[in-house]
Amino acid sequence: MIRLMMESAITSCERLEALGLSEDDRAATGDVNGQTVSVFDVLTSAWTYPEALRYQIIHERHAAGVDQAYVPEAARVLVNVAQACAELIGTGKVAPADQQCRAMARWYGEHAIPLVEKAVQRKAECSSG
Repeated sequence: MIRLMMESAITSCERLEALGLSEDDRAATGDVNGQTVSVFDVLTSAWTYPEALRYQIIHERHAAGVDQAYVPEAARVLVNVAQACAELIGTGKVAPADQQCRAMARWYGEHAIPLVEKAVQRKAECSSG
């Protein structure tokens, strides 16, 4: 579900950025089931929809008795990477911190996660043997 939602958001952001939207474009309108909706309305919904969904998920977790006592580390990774990526939106072909962004992306797959996997596996082997 996380991958589905993030891929959808990333694809949407790419398509929006490709349009090269300007302030004037916010007033453009379209029709949704006979109701006139502005680009600004859609863009506002695009960021408030997941915010509202977040609260629904929190409420449903609570109702199911699976509240989170703290924000898990993996969740913090996702949030902080998303925030860093958000800073790249609108930069066009300019790539701020390009090398550092690429290095971080490699770091997860080549260093951080393999180290954690090996450490946890080693711990499990020591505990069972």
